[in-house]
Amino acid sequence: IYEAVFTPITTGKVSFMAQAFAIVNHAVPVPGAAIDRYGGPGAALAPRSFSNQQLLLDSEPFEVEVQPLPSKGQLPGFTGAIGSLALGPVSVSTNEAQVGETLKLTVKVFGDTNTSLNRLVAPPPLRVPEWQMFPAVSDNLPPQPPGSMAPGPDKSSFVSFNYTLIPLSEKATNTPAIPFSYFDMHRNAYADITIPSVPLIVHPGASPADLQALLQPASSDTNTEKEPVLSGLATSPGLASGSLVPIQRQFWFPLMQILPAAGFVGLWTWERRRRYLEQHPEVILRRRARRAMRRQWRLARRAAAARDSGRFAAAAVNAMRAACAPHYPAEAGALVGSDVLGVLAERDRVGHVGDVIRRFFATTDACSFATNPPETSQLLGLRADLESLLEKLEEKL
Repeated sequence: IYEAVFTPITTGKVSFMAQAFAIVNHAVPVPGAAIDRYGGPGAALAPRSFSNQQLLLDSEPFEVEVQPLPSKGQLPGFTGAIGSLALGPVSVSTNEAQVGETLKLTVKVFGDTNTSLNRLVAPPPLRVPEWQMFPAVSDNLPPQPPGSMAPGPDKSSFVSFNYTLIPLSEKATNTPAIPFSYFDMHRNAYADITIPSVPLIVHPGASPADLQALLQPASSDTNTEKEPVLSGLATSPGLASGSLVPIQRQFWFPLMQILPAAGFVGLWTWERRRRYLEQHPEVILRRRARRAMRRQWRLARRAAAARDSGRFAAAAVNAMRAACAPHYPAEAGALVGSDVLGVLAERDRVGHVGDVIRRFFATTDACSFATNPPETSQLLGLRADLESLLEKLEEKL
């Protein structure tokens, strides 16, 4: 039988399973050895060899329901001790001391098992005016069997820890009582084992410099404490307020929280669009060409409404050049009629659409370079054909 001790550190159902290795010896006859086939006395003395085999043994898993300690009824000085504890004798290194002298307070705690004492934490020191206390220091020894020093028959071991105390005034007639408690599983309640005070005599002595530093802030705090009073009226009015409702409860305050997120989304969208246009500059060129074509298109309509054939022909040619410029690595003003025809399909170049383009470019070229400008009034009758042509060019943008 093997026993193990475990301490749960969480609540709820905890699952366990035990494992162990077992070594099994097997006797194997030696090959080729003489064995009495008739079962005589020599058969038991035949040479044999032994082999070791390790087997892994598993137990069935089982669960333990771990319940939390009750929060109701908890006493001062509880440091997590669980079990059945009892306070032993409390002793001081000396019964008479001077102010500022270091004293040692020894406390023994008895328990029913070593498990409850191995994890025992001493209660924290107190802050009292007449004493300076330091945290307890354990003896760094495992729980010791007490022998005849046990306060009860059910206690089998004990631990001890030491407090360091310094009296700060001759008014200290005994050591301060230190609250201490534990949780008793048998009674399912918290039990009080407060460390009692020990009487002693403190004589006045020469206070060292560090002791004076400890006493001076305490005395100055009590002397300088003043009754709080209201401040006087303000000499000038502050900022005006239309309501006594805090800003956090105004109806527009939640909407203001959306502005940073909206600004971030806007900046992210703008940066994404900028990078896209940087990688595709043809998008900007086509957008500019579309605006320039529509501007010349409006000028051509106005000229046709005013019966100004010269301006109508010039605006029409400029509109066709602006619509075809993105298809060539050239400026719109450098394009000629053949460049515009190259953008269109084959059936449009050889058909009526191609004739319209040639007439407009031939007329405008003659007006610019010929000695006798030709008549341009017949171009006003091609307004419907020009509208259809510009729509086709805009679709290609």
